[in-house]
Amino acid sequence: ELLEALGATYMELGDIENALISLKKCVEVSPEESGNPWMYLGQLQRGAEALENFKKGAALIKRDYETACGNAGPGSMEASHIRMQLSAAYCSLAEMYLTDLCFENEAEKSCEMYLKQALDLNPEDPQALQAFASFCISKNKPDDARIHILKALKGIEESMRTHNDLSAEENFVFELLPFEFRVCTARILIELKEYTKAISLLDQLVEEDDEVVEVWILLGHCHISENDGEAAGECLSRGKEMVTEFLKADADNLLFREQKDRIESLEKKAQNITTGCSSQENAEPTTSA
Repeated sequence: ELLEALGATYMELGDIENALISLKKCVEVSPEESGNPWMYLGQLQRGAEALENFKKGAALIKRDYETACGNAGPGSMEASHIRMQLSAAYCSLAEMYLTDLCFENEAEKSCEMYLKQALDLNPEDPQALQAFASFCISKNKPDDARIHILKALKGIEESMRTHNDLSAEENFVFELLPFEFRVCTARILIELKEYTKAISLLDQLVEEDDEVVEVWILLGHCHISENDGEAAGECLSRGKEMVTEFLKADADNLLFREQKDRIESLEKKAQNITTGCSSQENAEPTTSA
């Protein structure tokens, strides 16, 4: 447990080298004790190596889930907690076939199998629903994708309401859905042209943390798609201010440079919308003969 906790801490700090050392030592010493270190290892690796670690982790979590169901019942708090872990493990396996292993034989079949297993365990799991939406998009099935991402959004909104209703002490132990997960949900909503819902979600993210450049870019994109050049310009301006400061400290950062390029491209579109609206407002009305 100590090695697992140490590895997880190194991961949070971004120290991948020491995280790998700790986690590999953990599974070497106690390979069958827990699925968690195997899942952590999978997150730090790529391709076939990551896949094998995810599979090992999922198998151990499934074992623990079946044990908990047998001892305390499937409705027990322990079984419910492990069921969520197992659903997340299946999602990690499915996502391998959407990314690193997308060109493998039967990648589509394997991806769908793991996603269905995740949803069978927890039909309301936002992570599984979002992953299934991504899968549907890859299969050019936007209607099915929309059904699943809107269900995921509902889960996110319920999680946010629960978070807002809890006291400060209760929120300390309440695990809100990760920020980046919600950003990814917004991206999928945008891809499916659900701009109003994406704006609502992104506005919530801004309230939570207004110093994430990507969120301002996505908001700008949404407002452009809604033909609101002024709102788009304000969002893009906020994002540009931040990324400009970031580039002063790290001029060669590829992510910051790419974000700046995206902002400048979107600013032109926002300006065209604003200019077009101004031209229409200033134009003299015409009369028919």
